[in-house]
Amino acid sequence: MRWASPAYVVLLALAFAAFWPGYIGKSMHTINGWTHFHAAMGTLWLLALIVQPWAIHSGRRQLHRMIGRSTYVLMPLVVISFIGLAHASMQGHSPREMGGVAYFFYIRVVLVSLFVIAYVGAIVNRREPAIHARYMVCTGLALVDPVVHRLAHRIELWAFGSEAFDYQLLSFGLVAALLVALIWMERRARVGRHVFPLMLAAFFIGWLPLGLELYKQPAVWNAWKAFAVAFAAFP
Repeated sequence: MRWASPAYVVLLALAFAAFWPGYIGKSMHTINGWTHFHAAMGTLWLLALIVQPWAIHSGRRQLHRMIGRSTYVLMPLVVISFIGLAHASMQGHSPREMGGVAYFFYIRVVLVSLFVIAYVGAIVNRREPAIHARYMVCTGLALVDPVVHRLAHRIELWAFGSEAFDYQLLSFGLVAALLVALIWMERRARVGRHVFPLMLAAFFIGWLPLGLELYKQPAVWNAWKAFAVAFAAFP
């Protein structure tokens, strides 16, 4: 999968642009520790996704294996950073604000779940290179939403002066389009072609409650808000 390294170089560059106003361009001491930790872990994961495919295709198998082993430590740290940042971002909000907070909490839960599913698939199939590589590539898809969301938000504000667009439809739709393209490209592959359809189904399931607008259903939404409030109350 020679395209993987260049693709994630592009995503890293877009992430730099997306997070410049709200994070990179700010004074670091004004930002909480969980944000720094999350940014560091996400950057390290993207760098791993850039270097690993390059290492295997350039014959540097020892480097590839070393980075692979490091993910046994890095992956739990990425998950912890997701959880810690989600918890930190939910503090200090009024009951009225908890609706929006719970919505974004759901997005974070979906993304970290997709990340874990892809990584577990990669590790379970680590002795099957074609399957392993495809699952590892898919771990990075969970990082598309934060980047696309922020870029689209800034573009919409600049162009229209409003914030009416459904950014999750855009970000999840972009991931779905990428997976559909990969499914088409690999339609004749003998091994591993089931990975992208499975991940497409997982992304669709994660997006479906948003597409069905379950957050407008009082019973469902109140139950989710109660869960979000309980999570936020953890010390």
